Amino acid sequence: DLQGVDLAVTGVPFDQAVTNRPGARFGPRAVREASTLQTFDPPYGWEFDPFSECNIVDYGDLAFDYAQISAFPAALKSHIQTILNADVASIALGGDHYVSFPILQAYAEKYGPVSLLQFDAHSDTWPDDDMSRVDHGTMFYKAVKTGLIDPSRSVQVGIRTTNENRLGVNAIDAREVHETGPVAVAKKIKSLLGDAPTYLSFDIDCLDPAFAPGTGTPVWGGLSSGQASIILRDLAGINILGGDVVEVSPQYDSSGATAVAGAHVAVELICLWAHRHKRTDDPMFLLKVLLGACGVIMVLGLLWIRFAPIYKDSWHVTTRAERDKAFMGGVIRFLPAAGKSELSQLLAVIEQAPRTKYIAGGEKEGMGTYVTRTKVFGFPDFTTLWLSDTGLHIYARVRFGRIDFGVNRARVADWLSQAGLADNS
Repeated sequence: DLQGVDLAVTGVPFDQAVTNRPGARFGPRAVREASTLQTFDPPYGWEFDPFSECNIVDYGDLAFDYAQISAFPAALKSHIQTILNADVASIALGGDHYVSFPILQAYAEKYGPVSLLQFDAHSDTWPDDDMSRVDHGTMFYKAVKTGLIDPSRSVQVGIRTTNENRLGVNAIDAREVHETGPVAVAKKIKSLLGDAPTYLSFDIDCLDPAFAPGTGTPVWGGLSSGQASIILRDLAGINILGGDVVEVSPQYDSSGATAVAGAHVAVELICLWAHRHKRTDDPMFLLKVLLGACGVIMVLGLLWIRFAPIYKDSWHVTTRAERDKAFMGGVIRFLPAAGKSELSQLLAVIEQAPRTKYIAGGEKEGMGTYVTRTKVFGFPDFTTLWLSDTGLHIYARVRFGRIDFGVNRARVADWLSQAGLADNS
């Protein structure tokens, strides 16, 4: 059941198209087993966890009759079409490299001609016009000839075998990778692919036999696992539609290192797909970002309200509405004292405040405390005003926090003097 699935990983245990050593039929099983060695933390080097953001399933292996080789291509194409028709992407675990051909047929029928990004020791474009032949060294020749891929926007990486018939496919051989470095190679690949829809096929023999000996046709001088990992991670952003990891033959590698490399490549392909599609195509993505930003702003606002700095010596007293607005903003805005006129405004505000209780003597010796209750944009506040030996004090508690501030006594005396009032007024 592919309902609600974003990406399906599927095994293709087929190796009857090889020209040399068989054994890639055991690749899917070995890669799955090796994947259990990876940490359950997010993949290293990525800013997100695709296994948290995407619905990824193991769709099992393709079922086919091993004795009916001629029926295999159609069976695999139909298998991938079932996945694609459910609007789910696929990552295939081979199997020899021929499996890429029926998969490309399914992708081309849905998306049209695609770009091929091929990591390989071999070009796999040797001439073969017999479409009934099942050969892991000629399938990309057929893919170009039948219009499944666009050679001008396709790239082969790690090539180190001779084939003059490249059919116009761009090539970055292994020596160029070693001489220019993986970062430069990744940039070149991205410039060649552009934003074209891309299928990524990774033949494990792209890696040097020192890093991946378990394969059918190993060739020396290949990429290191470190180079491959840097290239793959630096390809983030390419328009990848799907991909495969092929030619893992575990029986030729008692250490299991080849299967480990294959499992890591598979995870990188998942990350590349999720980085491009799930993080941007999710219809709720922008809403999630907006809600997240609003949450951050709200938290910062509440912290400001709670810990707003208190300024001494001056108090901006204006209309009641403006004072309420200042309260709601979490901070009283202050201006230099303006003498008599500002004192008049101060007295007017105090007189207009709805006094619900008067405490003779108050909490400060020799002075009174007014307790007022009002509404601040619908939120209740509790405000206390008192005059002490040090000055005029305001303490206000609102639902989001509190405000506590005062005016220096000398400043109050100056206002009183300018107003022609006695200090004890």
